[in-house]
Amino acid sequence: MFVKFFWKNVKLVVLLACSLVLSIILSGCPSTTTQAPEIQKVLSYAVSTDITSLDPVLLAESNPRLVSAQVMETLVGYDENLKLIPLLAQSWEPLKAGQEWRFKIRDGVFFHDDPCFKGTARKVVAADVIYSLQRMLDPKSKTLGAFTLSDVVQGANEFMEGKAKSVSGIVAEDDTTVLIKLTKPYAQLPARLSLAFASIIPKEAVDFYKEQWGSHPVGTGAFKFKSWNTGSGEITLDKNPKYWQQISTNLSGVTFKIIKSDATQLTNFVQGQLDVFEASPALANQVIDPSGKPQGQFAESQVIRPVTLITHYLGLNLKNSVVKDKNFRLALNYAVDKEKLIRTVLNGLAKPSNGVLAQSMLGADNKVVYAQDLEKAKQLLKTSEYKGQELLYMTDNSTTSIAVAEFLQSQFATIGVKIRIDKNPESVWIDKLVKGQYDIAKVYFGFDFPSPDNGFSQFVTANFPPGGNNFYFYSNEKFDALYSQSLKEIDPTKASGLFGQMNQIIRDDAPWVFLYSPERVIVERKGIEGLKVNSLSFSLILNDVKKS
Repeated sequence: MFVKFFWKNVKLVVLLACSLVLSIILSGCPSTTTQAPEIQKVLSYAVSTDITSLDPVLLAESNPRLVSAQVMETLVGYDENLKLIPLLAQSWEPLKAGQEWRFKIRDGVFFHDDPCFKGTARKVVAADVIYSLQRMLDPKSKTLGAFTLSDVVQGANEFMEGKAKSVSGIVAEDDTTVLIKLTKPYAQLPARLSLAFASIIPKEAVDFYKEQWGSHPVGTGAFKFKSWNTGSGEITLDKNPKYWQQISTNLSGVTFKIIKSDATQLTNFVQGQLDVFEASPALANQVIDPSGKPQGQFAESQVIRPVTLITHYLGLNLKNSVVKDKNFRLALNYAVDKEKLIRTVLNGLAKPSNGVLAQSMLGADNKVVYAQDLEKAKQLLKTSEYKGQELLYMTDNSTTSIAVAEFLQSQFATIGVKIRIDKNPESVWIDKLVKGQYDIAKVYFGFDFPSPDNGFSQFVTANFPPGGNNFYFYSNEKFDALYSQSLKEIDPTKASGLFGQMNQIIRDDAPWVFLYSPERVIVERKGIEGLKVNSLSFSLILNDVKKS
């Protein structure tokens, strides 16, 4: 308007006037000025395997949990020091010597704004906790996490068997209070409720998205779902402007990029296309020198090396008549040179596994388990049911897993055992594991919460799939009895003794080939500050991350 008026009323045009007009146009005027948009700071994070669903009840693996934890929250969680902290439950207390637990739900927490609410998102209430926990127990949801509560909560098994419409032991006393009644005292219930399976979600979202719910999660987390590229698998989240707690991050969002090749992750990081990636053992020596200091083109990067609560092993399918033979399982264990595996395949970034428990846990010890003894392995094999047949070794298709498979194939051939390697995308690998479609399966177990019973639950007879995580179909009555006893033992000294006995039973029965516990090397570029992780395999704490 101003420029038009100027030209209409000025008869003489001179160079000075033109200059004046040009300066006015360039400088703008109050009616046309727009503020520069805020710079978007999106953290790009590499994930090495496919993610097929973010439905909490299906979150059995670490990479989907890594993403889901940013979107959906549980009642309690763990900080970077493995300290149990309140999340959606602001407090909790044991009643009746630990046989009942009362959780006070935090008031004023809202689910993410989402079309499923057909309006403004609503507050989280006790009914959402009831719905989420019952859905985790419901076989109709195809849950993999029912074991979280099935063995301790009153009425859980009746509900799972279709004998009851609800779980009698999970009760809403009012809109902000949930009472959970147990079949026996259990000190670790709050820790179990930190599992991703127990994420609190709105029923409206599950009903609205139906079969697509797993690819459009809705929760209460610091970040909310934005998009999922079905071609690349890339998942993008936006910062939640209505998050219930104050956080200091300056991120506007985070993008999880599915990059299966370790070498490609490294290249993308160097080229500036990634902010954070986890260096595989095969490539870690390019990032850090023998002392652990960043080197070469990574010299200005920062490296985080958390102590992990992860065990890699071969799960042995005891439904197979050959594998069921204990002498055969022992022969496989004695055939493996774990030190050589760690040195040649993992570049020294691991420690030999000596059981189910991590070293810092109650019941753990430093006993060496199954040092390589080829003569003993061959003798055991002769007395076993193995007659030279080829066995199916099922693994995911990550670079490291394939390298481990080829190493073990050679090791087993040394004693005369033939295996065929079956490489699968992670989604297929999980499906085959749950269905028992393997003879030998390369698996890793990361403690979901730092308590021994979390690891031991996968050997309990009652936890056979599909509802449980005993994917090896292992059963031992003495072990089951000790496990049940350990769940209600509050005295740490007595609990440690029980856990030690259970650990030794698994060592002796060898439903696994014990391999190694890895060290993680997480690399972040210069300008990324405040990223935190803990020893749990799926942890990624972004609340204080700043990107410059």
